[in-house]
Amino acid sequence: MVRIPTHGPPTHPGEMLQEEFLKPLGISQTELAEKLGVSYPRINELIHGKRGDTPDNALSLEQL
Repeated sequence: MVRIPTHGPPTHPGEMLQEEFLKPLGISQTELAEKLGVSYPRINELIHGKRGDTPDNALSLEQL
């Protein structure tokens, strides 16, 4: 049986976006902002944990 650690804080969506999407695909924050039709600061704040993700943003990411 695999145990999921519960002692650490949850991973922020921005960290997952950076590590699982942007880095492997070689996409910059600026490119992602342009593709999603949002501002660069919005993406940057999400990546750095200063902003939460929204359902609309999550759906836009899914469609990429």
